[in-house]
Amino acid sequence: MNHLSLFSGYGGIDIATHLVGMETVAFCEREPACQDVLRKRWPAVPIIDDIRNVTREELTRLGIGAIDIISGGFPCQPFSQAGKREGTADDRYLWPEMRRVIEECRPTWVIAENVRGLVSMAQSDWELKLEDEGFTEEEAETILESIRQDFEDMGYGSLPILIPACAVGASHERFRVFVAGTLGNA
Repeated sequence: MNHLSLFSGYGGIDIATHLVGMETVAFCEREPACQDVLRKRWPAVPIIDDIRNVTREELTRLGIGAIDIISGGFPCQPFSQAGKREGTADDRYLWPEMRRVIEECRPTWVIAENVRGLVSMAQSDWELKLEDEGFTEEEAETILESIRQDFEDMGYGSLPILIPACAVGASHERFRVFVAGTLGNA
């Protein structure tokens, strides 16, 4: 299976995909230190340094054919409890770019990863609505619900999974959200 890794970091998910027999055919990572680690571990795999440059055309130019699985931990700063939590208003909100790549490549499987704060973070474009001559607060759609709707709109079934880091051997509980998506009835 051909795997495209977006927002690769130091390659944690990529080590896992390798261990189950997948071949990572390209990385997308902008941080130079992370790129150095990826080049050391996978010297023959191309690295694209900006998600905006990951296109079907660019992958074809690099000699990469069909993509079976895309994984990516899109930037967490817009949702992290440690930050300002600006959500979709944050310039680092790059889920729409990941969605674009998914739409262009149409893999059978997608794994999106982010911080636990994604579960409770509301869209930043909600508003007050007039109802029965008084204002009521419209329930804001969470970003996770919006992402699940994006999966559905692209033809993917999806399932969000909350996994603590200690479940994979870490010495702490820090939870991560994984959204697993599958195209059609795959």
